[in-house]
Amino acid sequence: MDALPTDWGVHVRVVFGRSLFIAAVVALVVPPLALPSSVGAAPAAPLTVGVEHAVSTARPGNAQGNADVAWNGSLFFVVWEETPAAGGPTQIYGARVQADGTVLDPGGILLASDEFNSMIRPKVAGGAGRFMIVWQIEIEGTYSDLGAAIVTSTGAIQRQWGLSFVDNGQTSPDVAWNGQMFLAVWQDEPDPDDEDIYGARVLPSGLTLDGCSTDACPNGDDPGIAIAYGPGNQLAPVVSAANGLFIVAWTDVSDPSHTTVRDGAVAINGYSLDTSGIPITSGPGAQTQPAVTTNGMNALFAWTDTRPGFATDIHATTMQPGDSENWNPTPGQPNGITVSAARGDQNNADVARRSGHFVAVWQDMRSGGADVYASRIGAAGAVLDPTGVAIAAGPRQQRLPAVATTGQALLVAYERDAPAAPFNGVDRIFVRIVT
Repeated sequence: MDALPTDWGVHVRVVFGRSLFIAAVVALVVPPLALPSSVGAAPAAPLTVGVEHAVSTARPGNAQGNADVAWNGSLFFVVWEETPAAGGPTQIYGARVQADGTVLDPGGILLASDEFNSMIRPKVAGGAGRFMIVWQIEIEGTYSDLGAAIVTSTGAIQRQWGLSFVDNGQTSPDVAWNGQMFLAVWQDEPDPDDEDIYGARVLPSGLTLDGCSTDACPNGDDPGIAIAYGPGNQLAPVVSAANGLFIVAWTDVSDPSHTTVRDGAVAINGYSLDTSGIPITSGPGAQTQPAVTTNGMNALFAWTDTRPGFATDIHATTMQPGDSENWNPTPGQPNGITVSAARGDQNNADVARRSGHFVAVWQDMRSGGADVYASRIGAAGAVLDPTGVAIAAGPRQQRLPAVATTGQALLVAYERDAPAAPFNGVDRIFVRIVT
């Protein structure tokens, strides 16, 4: 997830559930951010793929995975989970990366660790010269809480705290920056048969405005902003930002017979205007694993789609979300456009803007093994690379891509098995600059 207005591209990934929803959250009464006048003016230049770098060469026997990446206006920040070779709980690490791909912290920055509890599923957003990282804390296998940290551009940990500490289990966090503040979102379990979506606004200082953190409950003993709730389960939220809004997407299982992508809005008072969501795609089959970004005027949603049958493809739609005064969640292509329908499965998409257009990256099985491919997508939804562009392909297994953007250059992070010394077979996180 990336800073605004320098970078409005915010990447997301969802893995579970059956139906997808999105909502908009207005953080405070602030004027809409100015739209770049050049949006859509620049031609969509072909993608040029840079060399591969290991994001961390330290602790070579440790396995790494689940990377995420953000841009804060001057630097990228990559986060990942890491499991010690000697055993023990999984930890969260991060590293700063320059716009040319130079890794500034090859040893990694330890962001979260515990003697007994694993730290998993890190997500990151950039803004105000900082990065906010959120993660899931597995409390000795019984339930989950959320952790958070603010990291400066120098790599210093400004603050680390427990983000959501209520009796319910909290899982699957994500975070975005809207130009004024961060919004963290998560899946909340009020009871074993009911999963909902909640969130909390966080200032660049780390001050939490909603819910209960390890510091205090600013609004009493409450779980945070109620974003999506109702019959069935609302699962695995992701969040982006546009025009001062936060756009939240989630997976819904209220109607398991038909899956849809939907959207709604949350008002400035923190209440969701439509907790059931509004359709974004009406296509058949199951839609899961959404990703969303914006180029300042249009939003792009991508997802994994099973409409061909048992194989999965990448589909997408554009949308003009408007702003807090004119929220207009109408998809440009209600049935979706096909981004990739290559042989084998395509899934785990992520998206970012690149000048006035978009780029989607995904995990691709056309060769029989897992590779990372990408395609440019025009501001109006035209797929400019229908056969895809190989970002990381070959005999190794390249999985779970994540992407962030400076507005022109992209940083793609992914995990792959690394058989050569010094890693000798474990999964590690690698990055490439794409221009």
